[in-house]
Amino acid sequence: PPYPTREILKEKLLLAIENCEGFGIE
Repeated sequence: PPYPTREILKEKLLLAIENCEGFGIE
C-alpha cells in the first residue's frame, strides 16, 4: 500500500519516542 498502516505508524512513533528518550528529551 502507498500509505503505511496504523500499526507501522505506531511502531515508528514508539521508536521515535525511544530515540527522544535516548537524547535525554522527556
